[in-house]
Amino acid sequence: TTLTLNVLDDLILEPNETVTITLDSIISGDAEIKVGTPSGKMLTFEASADTYLDSTNGSSVFGAAGNVQVGQVTSPTDERHALLQFTNFIGNLANQIPANTKLSSAFLRLTTPGSLTGSFRLHEMVAGWTEALTWDSALLNTNASQGLQADGFEAETLYIPLAALIGSTSDTNVTTTVQDWISGIDTTNVGWALWPSGASAFTFFSRENGVA
Repeated sequence: TTLTLNVLDDLILEPNETVTITLDSIISGDAEIKVGTPSGKMLTFEASADTYLDSTNGSSVFGAAGNVQVGQVTSPTDERHALLQFTNFIGNLANQIPANTKLSSAFLRLTTPGSLTGSFRLHEMVAGWTEALTWDSALLNTNASQGLQADGFEAETLYIPLAALIGSTSDTNVTTTVQDWISGIDTTNVGWALWPSGASAFTFFSRENGVA
């Protein structure tokens, strides 16, 4: 999983410079955020959490799985929702990005060992969660329905369409969401949920996948 941020101001806060923050592809190891500065220095952060929920395995925990799965089939009926979270990259420590840094762009990269079938929706999460969450226990913010709900209580109703694959990667523009986190407009960074839109199937590498 990869999150790429192009920044107008670097860590020294000098105007009109560009910094790129990349949560690197699992294919070279665990998920990371890499920060390249104009001087060539690279800072690295590991991703914080990812998992998926499976309606036919409602009590199963997938937080340590090597892949994250999302999709929907109708015979037999099965639906899978994915969760992604990236934290600890905003702050005033030496290896963090200062609050209020201006971004020119931010992209979420998902890398798959296979293919993408159908379409998917990326919703910003509202409720907090952990990798121990299951389909059955996903009753967040007193929601009475199992699985994730885009109802404004568990996840936002608005969504971003997941970008199509180019090769083995999907790069989705998430600039508005990430800029809101960095600017403090949105103080609740609990990541994103990925939903299937009808019949679909998509598997991507998790942060635990240590493929060399």
